[in-house]
Amino acid sequence: MTGWNRSGSPALWGVVCLILSASPALAKVHTVAKTPLKLPSLMRLVPSGNSLGIPGLLTSTDIVIGDSSVSYVDPEFLPEERLMVWQAGDGDVWLCDVDPETGDMLPADGKGQYAGRAAPLLTKANPFFDVTYNGPEFGVSQQGIALYYSQFDGLDIVRYDVASQQIDFPTPANTKNTRALISSKEATFPGTLVMYARIGNADNPAGKQIFNEWFDDSQPDIIHAVPRIKAGTSGPQWIPGQRAIIAQYPDARGVEQVCRYDIDTEQFTLLSSTPGDKIDSFAFEAPEYPGEMLFLTLNQRKWLEVYRQHGEQWQRILRVTAPESTARTSSGLKSAEPVNYQGKTYITYLADDGDTITRIALASLDGGINTWVSEPGTLDQFDPEGVVLDDNFYVYYYEGVNTEDVHTLHRCRIQIWD
Repeated sequence: MTGWNRSGSPALWGVVCLILSASPALAKVHTVAKTPLKLPSLMRLVPSGNSLGIPGLLTSTDIVIGDSSVSYVDPEFLPEERLMVWQAGDGDVWLCDVDPETGDMLPADGKGQYAGRAAPLLTKANPFFDVTYNGPEFGVSQQGIALYYSQFDGLDIVRYDVASQQIDFPTPANTKNTRALISSKEATFPGTLVMYARIGNADNPAGKQIFNEWFDDSQPDIIHAVPRIKAGTSGPQWIPGQRAIIAQYPDARGVEQVCRYDIDTEQFTLLSSTPGDKIDSFAFEAPEYPGEMLFLTLNQRKWLEVYRQHGEQWQRILRVTAPESTARTSSGLKSAEPVNYQGKTYITYLADDGDTITRIALASLDGGINTWVSEPGTLDQFDPEGVVLDDNFYVYYYEGVNTEDVHTLHRCRIQIWD
């Protein structure tokens, strides 16, 4: 089956998509009060001095940033605008600038604009039905830049407009009990596309069901159902420049393969065909292959794989596992995302380091780099975010709860030599 390029149109096979019409309603709007900025006394940890990376090729300097008394969870970035959003342990959502020269938050504690309060994030102590799976996400469209998240009360989807600093509810009551969402970042689209998973009533023993849906916030009165999406740690993703989703779908043998779902034709196209269940797929453009769209995926959570289209087929061009591991010893690969830096593609990902503690790794598309970039520790590390600001390359992540009941935020400065 065919895949796609930036402007191509694939041959697809049909799946019916249910469209649910909602009664138009006036969105509730209110302004979020701005909290005066003040810089607290910060405790900064200095680099350990240990050499991380590959001698002569790559070094990583890992330090803690921010306020040592604040929990920083699920940071997200909009690098072209030098913006960062993060969620505090109490659910408060904060937006701040990022200094491209240092990678530090501005102000230093990250509390620039208060953007409301989100539902608590998933932890081992809280089951999926009680909390949300991800925090605030950036959305970009002709309407500007906004934040989208699941509200603390009622778990309805909230939109925070960055320019006006106002909160509204794009689809009042229709997205209640939302547990995860992903928003598009396409400045040419009339509105931001928001896909999400919500809990609803169902005729089954549990009395509840997970519904996968999406809406265009330029037409928020129409809710569209997505027939089937298997979520992982990264969930399904919007394909850059397209009204389409990349996710997973079973082939005739029942193997979870990477697929493309067109939200207008309501049809799936299988892309991969190799053995092993795939999860956490991500489409991206690589400077090494101008005008093409590639995708990465995690195969059985043991292998990080990248595929490129050749004619009618998609062929694997990269396969790596955790540094210093083999497919037999490695497990739990998660949260893989691409980032372009100085004309090359790199991929940040999460893996266990052999002691069941998760750690952050970085691989290059050309296969020349695959190394740990975070310091080893006694706490799990989560959600690596590769960010390029001007000509500087950073990887951010946060740690599990420490003895002070705080998630610390880390920033790794990456330096690469050709």
